[in-house]
Amino acid sequence: MKFFYTWLFISLGLGIPLSSQTIAHWALSPDHLAEAKTFVDEAIGFPFVRGNGLSVLSYSGSGVSAQNWPLDAGDDNQVDYYEFGLKSISGATLELTQLSFMERRSSSGPLAFRIVYSRDGFATETELAQVNLPDNINSRSHSFNFHEKIKDGESLLFRFYASAAQSNSGSWTIRANTLSIAGTAMEACSPPYF
Repeated sequence: MKFFYTWLFISLGLGIPLSSQTIAHWALSPDHLAEAKTFVDEAIGFPFVRGNGLSVLSYSGSGVSAQNWPLDAGDDNQVDYYEFGLKSISGATLELTQLSFMERRSSSGPLAFRIVYSRDGFATETELAQVNLPDNINSRSHSFNFHEKIKDGESLLFRFYASAAQSNSGSWTIRANTLSIAGTAMEACSPPYF
């Protein structure tokens, strides 16, 4: 019981939510394609899309993939990305805390990726993570903690940029039923106040 009160005191003081839930999930399977499923009434999910530099998205039971990632290490071509995101409905605030997914590369796919997010359509962006991938085709699980609030009609978009592909035909797959964003939803006037 002492632990609970200590956690309650710390979370209230730091503005950390006591519990979070899945706010949105992208199945990325042939049955649901790019659709976002939201689990709270306060959120609208944007579909999972590709930048124009990539091949058409290919859906299978294992997930969604695309080819034509940049061959140069660290080359974030501005048209080579996966994009998805959330919008808070009018009168609500979303406090987002975690992005999770699984991925795998083909034998000649990208050897690195980075994740960025933006509130202004990528006129500006914030980097969430930069990851080097091993030279194998195994599936890997990733979970990134962050803390962003979107309120009263605002949007937050994410992009996955991958690079250092070993050939133009190399693909990168986001595994089916693994891409999700967690956090909490509240009324716009709920504390913490902005």
